[in-house]
Amino acid sequence: MGVCASNTVESKEKSKEKHLNKKIERRLENDNEKDRDRIRILFLGTGESGKSTILKQMQILAHEDFLKYERETFRSIIRRNMVLAIQHLVEVAAENIEEKHIEAAELIEKTEYQLEESWSEELKNAIEELWAESKVIRGLWLQRERYHVPAT
Repeated sequence: MGVCASNTVESKEKSKEKHLNKKIERRLENDNEKDRDRIRILFLGTGESGKSTILKQMQILAHEDFLKYERETFRSIIRRNMVLAIQHLVEVAAENIEEKHIEAAELIEKTEYQLEESWSEELKNAIEELWAESKVIRGLWLQRERYHVPAT
């Protein structure tokens, strides 16, 4: 009798296992069907060669919205790149910056932009002032290939 009881317990366990196995197999099959339509691309290249840019452009073309943390990350990167580029232009311009823009140039020069916390309204205004009003900075920007302004 003990043997019969253990067989039913074993058969119940086996049927549970079979049911679970079928469920897993169906899920794998559904996942495989979804992956058949997915195209995977591997971007290779050196640093600063545009891999991330292409990916972002493809995301925009596919009408996929960026997540909030992605937008915040991009904002931080763009701001850092702006600061680095304008700092380089101010460094190249040296004594040639117009008198009325010296204060803005000095603020930009002394800024150590590492984190988003370094961004301020004062820094933003200084960048806007130099960019919009300084003929020296605009002239250097037009000739940026001669001065190796960092890519933004």
